[in-house]
Amino acid sequence: MTPQQFNSAVEQAKATKKIVGLSLAERRERPATKEELAAWERHHGVVLPPSYHFFATTYGCGGFVFTTVLSVLADSNYPIALCLDDVGDSLVPVIDNGCGDYYCLPVVNGRCEDRIVFADHEVGYEVTEEDDRDFLQFVAEDGLES
Repeated sequence: MTPQQFNSAVEQAKATKKIVGLSLAERRERPATKEELAAWERHHGVVLPPSYHFFATTYGCGGFVFTTVLSVLADSNYPIALCLDDVGDSLVPVIDNGCGDYYCLPVVNGRCEDRIVFADHEVGYEVTEEDDRDFLQFVAEDGLES
């Protein structure tokens, strides 16, 4: 999903009253800066995909209607960094399902692929499901349509 398609999905959800302004702002953090994203990536030695950069710098992480997007901000209540030890070096958790599991981006050669996988805490955060959706599509469908 492109950033323009994501923006359209948000606008459509607002227009059809599926979401209201408060549900877009509740538990939301300020948008990250490009410098904060770059610093996080340097510190952790992994590059996040452009879709995550778009979301984090445009909308801000934290609560996004019906989902929680994990954040690169140092002062975040929803930090990716705290979840990294759970999932190992081959995954970056980007969505917390609130039950101890994470939706993650697979890491290949220091770069996150733009596709979602599910890491289940009950089996040591092994990937138990692969999703054919990219990050923005996942957030749009699970965050706006739940």
